[in-house]
Amino acid sequence: YIFLKNMFGKTVVATCGTLLFGFDFMHFVQTRIATIDTYGVFFILLSYFFMYRYVTQDPEKPLKKTLAPLALSGLFFGIGAASKWIVIYAGVGLLALYVVYLLWSARVYAKNDNPGYKSYLFKTLAVSILFFLVVPAVVYCLSYIQNGRIAGMSLRDGMLWDPKYYEMIWENQKFMFSYHSGLNATHSYSSTWWQWIVNARPILYFRDSSMGGGLKSSFAAFGNPIVWWGGFLAIISMVYQLFKYKDGKALFILIGYLSQLGPWIFISRVVFIYHYFPSVLFMVLALSHVLNTLWERKLRRYKHAVYGFTGSAVGLFAAFYPVLSGLAVPENYSKYF
Repeated sequence: YIFLKNMFGKTVVATCGTLLFGFDFMHFVQTRIATIDTYGVFFILLSYFFMYRYVTQDPEKPLKKTLAPLALSGLFFGIGAASKWIVIYAGVGLLALYVVYLLWSARVYAKNDNPGYKSYLFKTLAVSILFFLVVPAVVYCLSYIQNGRIAGMSLRDGMLWDPKYYEMIWENQKFMFSYHSGLNATHSYSSTWWQWIVNARPILYFRDSSMGGGLKSSFAAFGNPIVWWGGFLAIISMVYQLFKYKDGKALFILIGYLSQLGPWIFISRVVFIYHYFPSVLFMVLALSHVLNTLWERKLRRYKHAVYGFTGSAVGLFAAFYPVLSGLAVPENYSKYF
């Protein structure tokens, strides 16, 4: 809500966008069963929020007054990367936004005949190395403290200064990379990146058809069609907004979306629809951008469209709730789950 309110400045758009995200099926299922992806998505949200706060500042402000959002973006990126590697993909998007901002800042300094850009650039790059490399690396290493304790090390005995501690961390990175890069497996509910876009292949987590009385309990992870189909169309509209109107918000959203989806296009190991979860954040931002455009037209029918679209997403959530929560219902109600 706060992110959307900052981006569009309208309570109605922030509220509707928040409802679209809150009533997305994937968001509900993944958070309800506490998969690790939910933590990654939360920290992606925070890191992009603070990057947005940073790139929308006046570049000619004193450097010290611009550092807080940049530092927080780097901190939450580091915490997210320590939670799950999907946040590292977000780092690519954050870097792209950062570079775009620096290039735009150079134009602002040149336009205003301000000779201080080289000094500004040097200082900004220096603190950025601290915020986005040093701090995340420290956070990542600190996240292994419990692993060190299990291995017999302790903070009192100088665990953090023991080379064996960092050897353990490095070996773990090698193991994770080799496991995922060399995984050769199949799964009946695996899917491909293009199937995520069209919401074509849910992953069934649970099914119990032995309840008797014609009842069945099941739940699966997939997307709210209103949010996912509408969201992808909204992403396409961001391309139009960018090239037609040079819309900075559209560029921000596109970079975030592509940084999360793009890497999965080239990954050949077995993957699942929940890997698309981080992209939902940016589809909701894109939908909110479209809702904001409609609202600004100030015609009653467009306002009704905003409310109707949001209400439809909430209504679909209610209709699909049994197959999102495992609620026991007649077998015919959830025939395909």
